[in-house]
Amino acid sequence: MASSTTAQDAPSTAKTLIFDIPTKTLKLQASRPVPTPDHRKDEHLVRVRTTALCSGELEWPTLFPAAIFPENPDKQVTPGYDLAGVVVASPPGSPFRPGNAATVPLSAITAWQALFQHAGVDGLCDSNAKGKTVLVTAAAGGVGVWLIQLASLAGLEVIAQIGSAENGKFVTELGASKTVNYKTTSLKKWTEEEGPFDIVIDLLGRKTIVEPPEGRKPEQLESKNIKSLFFIMEPNGGQLAEVSKLLDEEKCKPVLDSVWSLDEYKKAFDRLDGGHARGKVVIKVSE
Repeated sequence: MASSTTAQDAPSTAKTLIFDIPTKTLKLQASRPVPTPDHRKDEHLVRVRTTALCSGELEWPTLFPAAIFPENPDKQVTPGYDLAGVVVASPPGSPFRPGNAATVPLSAITAWQALFQHAGVDGLCDSNAKGKTVLVTAAAGGVGVWLIQLASLAGLEVIAQIGSAENGKFVTELGASKTVNYKTTSLKKWTEEEGPFDIVIDLLGRKTIVEPPEGRKPEQLESKNIKSLFFIMEPNGGQLAEVSKLLDEEKCKPVLDSVWSLDEYKKAFDRLDGGHARGKVVIKVSE
């Protein structure tokens, strides 16, 4: 099997879900040409088996066009960046050979980078992190469930913001120490009674806390010794290996909300956008 060209068993066309940027509509095309990877750019061809949808991903092309389609004049993208599949073709020298399993766990890596790269926690063995508090909004979602587990393993006290008693029990089982139900208690009221947080990781945005970080600080904010930032996760093989190790050791676990067929993509996005999914909403693309 040649590694520098598309494998011979790869189909020339495939059923493909397309998001049209100008009209902001999703369309399922029965037959669309399979792209040819440019190995000069280190591109790989992966036969996708499943994809886990990410909250707000249909807004990414508008918010971050340079990151999504720098060379895409048609303004069309295929959603589902969090994927698992099999490598069909890879460039010479790549550690990923045709036939290898491939996965892009955006949620896990986003949680890892938020906590250990940007929030000042120096890995799972950071003794200075023990006992510090971290607030996680949208805690029962795809990234939130990873943050709870990683922060708990690192010794932090996790306060999880949720919207129901059922989700409160769910996140507690994952490792949350305390919960805040946003439907009954505001964060302002909670902090007045319980005290401030050392770290806040806002996965929801909008009016939950601050958006953008430096542009709309709460009027009541008095402390000056606060760092705030917005970041976009970056692929990192070393961090992926660390997450894989935790999975193999059963110290963390992925959380699956629901599985849908490709033809049920509308129901899958409705489930995701409804704001009540626990963990990942998955679309099964192929057998």
